[in-house]
Amino acid sequence: MFNLYNPAIYSVSDILDTYAYRIGIGQGLVERGAALGLFKTVINFVLLLTANFIVKKIKGVGIYE
Repeated sequence: MFNLYNPAIYSVSDILDTYAYRIGIGQGLVERGAALGLFKTVINFVLLLTANFIVKKIKGVGIYE
């Protein structure tokens, strides 16, 4: 993804990872890149817990038996 990435396609192909890299490293706004990474981590954690809850309701056993 990153090899074919250029300013002409930012509006249609930008994902959070490449956006965080472009903002944090490319523009020197490391704190914004780090905040975006933290935001992604929190969202991923919520999705993991939700999926675990659903699986536990269906099968009776989740990630944390």
